[in-house]
Order: sequence, then C-alpha cells, then structure tokens
Amino acid sequence: MVAAGLALLAVVIRSEWDTLMVILALIIIGLGQGAMVTVLFNALAAASPDKLAGDVASLRGITNNLAEPWARRSPARC
Repeated sequence: MVAAGLALLAVVIRSEWDTLMVILALIIIGLGQGAMVTVLFNALAAASPDKLAGDVASLRGITNNLAEPWARRSPARC
C-alpha cells in the first residue's frame, strides 16, 4: 500500500500540493504506514520476553504519542 501510494505520488506530483491526486496519494501512504506500524508493534510485543513487556508497551505508547500530533495536522497547515 505504501509502495502504491509512493508510485502514485511520484507520477502526479508537480509542486501542486492541493491537487486531489496528490492528496489521495498521501492518504494511501499514511494508511499503509499506519497498517504496518500496527502489525509490527503487535509482532514485537508477541516476540518479546515477559520481562521486557513493560518496555515494549512504553515504546509503543511513546511512538503513538509522538505520531498523534502529526496525524491530526491538516494538509493545508503543512
């Protein structure tokens, strides 16, 4: 999904960030990255030893807290 979004972005980008195709490509990239992060953190949590479960949960929480403000920004403010 990320590769498809990047390919679409590479084809349609012409320094016009308000065109519908650029916005669609960025949405596809964001959805793909979000899906990958969820799967990777779940795999990390499942593979970690019990004594590191707190550290994995903390890392996951920090990542979510750092990503949340960026996810809430509108493309017009970037």
